[in-house]
Amino acid sequence: MSKEMLDVVVQDHRNRKNDQALVGVSMESATNYLLLSDNAFLARFDILATLSAPGEDRGEAANAGGLSTKKIWYPYYDDMFRRCWEAEGNPVAALSPPATKSKVTSVHPSHLCENAIAYVNSNCATATGRDELVKEMADLLEPLGIPLHSFGRCLNNMPRTARAASKIDTLRGYKFCVAIENSEDRHYVSEKVYDALVAGCVPIYFGAPNVLDYVPHADAIIDLRALGGARQAAEEIAVLVSDDTAYASKHAWRDRPETWSDGFKRLQSQTWRDGVGPFAGCDTSSGLSDPHMRRQCAICRAVAEWRDSRERERERVERHSSAFSQRRANPCLK
Repeated sequence: MSKEMLDVVVQDHRNRKNDQALVGVSMESATNYLLLSDNAFLARFDILATLSAPGEDRGEAANAGGLSTKKIWYPYYDDMFRRCWEAEGNPVAALSPPATKSKVTSVHPSHLCENAIAYVNSNCATATGRDELVKEMADLLEPLGIPLHSFGRCLNNMPRTARAASKIDTLRGYKFCVAIENSEDRHYVSEKVYDALVAGCVPIYFGAPNVLDYVPHADAIIDLRALGGARQAAEEIAVLVSDDTAYASKHAWRDRPETWSDGFKRLQSQTWRDGVGPFAGCDTSSGLSDPHMRRQCAICRAVAEWRDSRERERERVERHSSAFSQRRANPCLK
């Protein structure tokens, strides 16, 4: 967000009608969009949908209408998992890793993928130094027979035509895949880690320091931050490649939902369980199977609630003003 964007918001704030809500939506990090850390800017909005979790919202100051900004938790996690589960009629079957993961498999006929790491990235300059981390791991693992297969523009070594398949279909052929964010902001856990989990590979993750609030289990990922860096991650990958039991332990959470983290359970309940959270009433039973439509539903409902609150406040002020005028006209009234 630039100074020009701020000017647009200020102008909209001045020109809008009384019944128009100013809505801000962002699924980006404050590292890349600095205005997301500006409380004065955020307080201009009547409704704000961001990645910030409940209890960590920014911009608590009252807006121009005298009401606190309505906050919507807007995480990347949506009903991707739900759709996969329902397709199998079982809450974990669709997320079970393919049986062939422990054997040689191929995502494209021309190469084998047993011990390779998939990398799909075309943003080569990030605050996290994503390419540098991946290259460091690749240089350590290549001599061990664990190559990097990069399909994007960054560190590319695979035919670009191979990307004709969807990202998740491509990842299904790999035991490991890179899921490194472009920033280290809290709550900025993007689709990368969920694409990997749905594909059945183990994501190599770096980004949000509180990522464990957004994944089912600590063992579900290879966490570069927790391990201490790329070298330590490469050492763990080498162990997992050589030990089928150790690798299977990275998928044990799939059959044991009772072991899922409290943060992940809260994420589920706040995003798609019927009757709970901002998306309640915007579920698939309402015909909104597309998660983006469900997000829009949540915002539209927030706008309706905002208008109701504003109308009630207007009526309260009018009643107070009328009573005050009557007391002035007749001092005997109490």
